[in-house]
Amino acid sequence: MNDANLPQAVYYGMLYALIIVIKFVKVFLLIKRSPNDHSWAHVTFVALEVVNTSAGVVILLVASVTKGWVGVVLIGYAMLLFVSSTLDTLGPEISEKMRVALNLLVVVFVFGSTLIAFHLFIRGGSIEDAPPAEASYSVAIPFVDNTLSRHLGAKRPGVVIVYSVKVNALSREDALEKAIAVFESERGPSLFDVQAAKNDFNINILRSRTVVERLVAATTPTFSNNLIDTIN
Repeated sequence: MNDANLPQAVYYGMLYALIIVIKFVKVFLLIKRSPNDHSWAHVTFVALEVVNTSAGVVILLVASVTKGWVGVVLIGYAMLLFVSSTLDTLGPEISEKMRVALNLLVVVFVFGSTLIAFHLFIRGGSIEDAPPAEASYSVAIPFVDNTLSRHLGAKRPGVVIVYSVKVNALSREDALEKAIAVFESERGPSLFDVQAAKNDFNINILRSRTVVERLVAATTPTFSNNLIDTIN
């Protein structure tokens, strides 16, 4: 059971406990008024109320399991509701010991199945709380390698080169930062002078001219990059 659905499980546990406490108080008053007709075992007759309350758990469970199990969950709940209703209706037709045992079994089953459902099947959190999915972005980073002019001479200063990379990110801003990180880690400070220091004097990234294009949704981050033609 994760932290997201634990509060709901605790909520239903408290709700079941509240129903039993209310029944406990009712039985206490009945015993006080008619001690020969009622006993503390009648507290277990709360089974029907507990089953009705568990409808909320059933709704959460139906929304969480695969399509093929929806019918099983609904039929199972209907059967449990029928059994509990029959026990409540027949009353004197069933021996008191048997009725107490069956009602207690229903209550224990509902408690146990609630905890198991939250632990194994019910997803934590709502759709709105789910983390946003990453998408694949193609990022074109224009930059000026100032060491180029020092190699070729002052006749070709400010030559713009474009570095292209694909990254997975949550937003365009995040994609740009990831792309720049890949560029700096894989290409180094300069293409033309590997000894040059990594600073803006040697490599000048033109952020205002960067192009970030969203491609398709993705689940696992992958990187691929290439250096495309020089733009004069």
